Amino acid sequence: MRSLCLYGAGALALLAAAQADAATFRTEYSSRGFVVFSTFEKPETCQMNVYFTYTHKGNRAEGETLCMPKPIPEGKDVEFCAFSHERLVDPAASSKPPLISCTPAK
Repeated sequence: MRSLCLYGAGALALLAAAQADAATFRTEYSSRGFVVFSTFEKPETCQMNVYFTYTHKGNRAEGETLCMPKPIPEGKDVEFCAFSHERLVDPAASSKPPLISCTPAK
């Protein structure tokens, strides 16, 4: 049973590495929001939970938003997701990495 668990963990690590090689994401922050850009070699459908920090009542607070599943064409620096709000002040990257899931586009 233990070897089965190790095999499963290894398979998940390989899957994560394959997804990381297939696409890259970067986020640009502005004073009231952010935009996530993607670079893909092949079209894929992805969704992403983005974690960020922002200023609230003089302190840093954590927030999260979901970039809904949508098809993304191949290309470099394609806008994948944008989020802004009038109450979102000075957003920045969180220490939590984003959660990303992608499948080949149909």
